[in-house]
Amino acid sequence: MASKIAQRIRATDQLFRYGGDEFVLFVTDVSLEQSLSLAEDLRGRVEATEAMEGTDLSISLGVSSYKEGQTGADWLRSADVGLLKAKQAGRNQVITDSVVATK
Repeated sequence: MASKIAQRIRATDQLFRYGGDEFVLFVTDVSLEQSLSLAEDLRGRVEATEAMEGTDLSISLGVSSYKEGQTGADWLRSADVGLLKAKQAGRNQVITDSVVATK
């Protein structure tokens, strides 16, 4: 999964394993809309991946745009809220802490 994501992101983007099956992708110098578009592209690429015969892969993504004055912890929490909403809404979705992007 990480290698599939790494193939798509820019050299300036940073991918970290955050814990268990969660990852954080830091993408700079893009708008929220561009981040959502990237997240949807990643979601689609993973969904199209054939890992094992008869096994479907999917990812849920929470997207957050840094707001001036926000702490790093608050920023990460905002993305985590989006991720939780994506999982609660049935998984395999991209959601910000306030906007559903796609399914």
